[in-house]
Amino acid sequence: MNLGRCRATAPSWHAPFITLLHLACPEGLPWEARMSLKAIESSDFWPPHCPNPECAQASSAQKAGFFRHGHYTTRMHGRRVPRFLCRVCRRTMSSQTFDSTYRLRRPELEHAIIKEIAQGSSLRRVAQVLGINRKTVSRRLFRARRQVAVTTEAEARAIQEKSVTKLG
Repeated sequence: MNLGRCRATAPSWHAPFITLLHLACPEGLPWEARMSLKAIESSDFWPPHCPNPECAQASSAQKAGFFRHGHYTTRMHGRRVPRFLCRVCRRTMSSQTFDSTYRLRRPELEHAIIKEIAQGSSLRRVAQVLGINRKTVSRRLFRARRQVAVTTEAEARAIQEKSVTKLG
């Protein structure tokens, strides 16, 4: 089975993979169209800051503080991801470094797991439907909860800063 395409016909034992791919293809877009949109997004990407906490650009980065430093091709989809180099600390990074699916082997599982949980499925049922281990489901949910907490905290800080700025 080619995981790079959303296909309607496949042997019955591919059912969990087909379900997963259809969940991972939002708004009915073919998989190739989604990947080309991602490629366009990644070509417009520029690092918001340096991921190195000791770097001077970790908190406030200038666009001139980074430059393109080649690319790499993903194994799963064959997509080219641009790499960047920080001029201050010389650390390399890519657009994937700032993505919520950073370091995940199967990033398409995130959406599928959350969708199944939202429909009221148990952890065991989600694992069975997607053909993964129950512990994987638990770890991914914990990771998603952590990301929501970080995002919510950052948004709260931004709102607080705006209100302080308006008052001052």
